[in-house]
Amino acid sequence: MKKSLIALAALGTLASAAMAQSSVTVYGIIDLGLVKQNRADAEYALGGVGMQNEELNVAQATKSRIGFRGVEDLGGGLSAKFGLEHRLQPDVGATNTSGGNQFWDMSIVGLTSQTFGEITLGRDYGPTFYAQYLLDPWLNQGIAEVGGTSYAFAGYNAGNHQARLNDAIFYKAKAAGFTFMAAASMSEKDGTDNRYAVGAMYEAGPLFLTAAYDQSPSQINNDETDTLFIIGGAYDFGAIKPRVSFAQSKIQTPFGGEAKPKSFTLAATAPLGGGLLKVGYTQIDWDNPNPLLQAGILGKLLDSDSSNDAAAVGARTALLAAGDTKQRKFSLGYEYSLSKRTAIYTDVTSGKTKNSDTVTGIDLGIRHAF
Repeated sequence: MKKSLIALAALGTLASAAMAQSSVTVYGIIDLGLVKQNRADAEYALGGVGMQNEELNVAQATKSRIGFRGVEDLGGGLSAKFGLEHRLQPDVGATNTSGGNQFWDMSIVGLTSQTFGEITLGRDYGPTFYAQYLLDPWLNQGIAEVGGTSYAFAGYNAGNHQARLNDAIFYKAKAAGFTFMAAASMSEKDGTDNRYAVGAMYEAGPLFLTAAYDQSPSQINNDETDTLFIIGGAYDFGAIKPRVSFAQSKIQTPFGGEAKPKSFTLAATAPLGGGLLKVGYTQIDWDNPNPLLQAGILGKLLDSDSSNDAAAVGARTALLAAGDTKQRKFSLGYEYSLSKRTAIYTDVTSGKTKNSDTVTGIDLGIRHAF
């Protein structure tokens, strides 16, 4: 009997040790609210996240998601990790993905060393995303966002270059307040170059600085490269935390054209009444030196087969790059935490694209994180 008890105790000790060495966490966000805007054509004026109608919508600000992450201690300062994150639309109970991908947000696996850093494989955000993410008080979410690919990326997404990299290798290392990131997305196509990106962040008390660079083969001309550079910073004074960022991209357009849009963002957060006040201004300027050429190209592309991906990308790029196109956006919001996991929020935003009417929007919602 004593031997059985000793054996059971030993097994319990081994099980406890195994549990301590590995863990899996389930987490997520559910966000829903009411959203209303005065115009339906808000794709650019509100940063590509506006409603496509003028009615009262039940919609999300922070993108709802469910995720799984795990880590296993391999000993000697080495551990294995994985991450899977899936987006959903809680207003209708449907998935919220691109191309039917079930883990559209993230799907990675890799190794972490306490000495040499972390290397993962799969699909994840690139360094340029992290260079601007924390500089947006809305964290690139909802109609009020002043960051994300629409503004902070200086139009880089017009060339079909997304914030996440597929078929990629990611590396991250931290030391003395610095975080260094690098990524390479494999094209997996003969005759097409890979996409590369690097970035760095520095945090020292209230100071935050960041910069990142991304280059990707042009989908218009595979012999040329599209590029993006982002730089920014923030300082927390306690009563207010201002943030600023600047970005410039270079995007190839059809028949030898080239667009070089610039974007600028100025934002701040401030504690107020137990909650957080948010304010932000962003602008993007497209200045193409040969608008007549772009206008002619646009006409040819609109007559082509719309199913041609390169033509679709080119049409959008040419449309935005035709002449001196400016976009402006101002947002004001307030978020109040009911607990560590639950918050209510409201925002009002106004955006305008040159030679078009102003688009305004308002939301009121609740967000729960688990």
